[in-house]
Amino acid sequence: MIIIEALQEALSKKGIVNILKPQASTVADAHAELGLIGLTVGGEKKDNNIKTYETLTLSCDIVSLGVSIDYVKEVSKFLKKMLELCIDSLDVPLIKNNREYLIKAHFQKVREGSFEYPEDSQVLPAEYREGYIITMTYPSFLNEEE
Repeated sequence: MIIIEALQEALSKKGIVNILKPQASTVADAHAELGLIGLTVGGEKKDNNIKTYETLTLSCDIVSLGVSIDYVKEVSKFLKKMLELCIDSLDVPLIKNNREYLIKAHFQKVREGSFEYPEDSQVLPAEYREGYIITMTYPSFLNEEE
């Protein structure tokens, strides 16, 4: 899907390592795991012309695996990047027919972050998880294959 690829590239340019589920990550550092939630199609008719749009909704789970204090510092840096995206949406550039379009990706935190500990130890966290929802609305033709 063209829109998702553009989103992944825009996130990477912001320094946010990301994968699309169900791909498995081998990255221990903080990264975003994107998953499709839904696609809604809508439209309107003006002057016998129908204009359609799509709204794409994705989950965005921030995951980090680690066992040191440096790992906690890394998570903190990553979450500051995510906070910026919640405050000011991400511009996702997309080129179609030699024309550049900017799509806004809106981020909303839906699950507070938490550290999960291994069963045999309470000393250092083994995993950190935090949840976001991303929504993007754009003209339908942008997502069509050429």
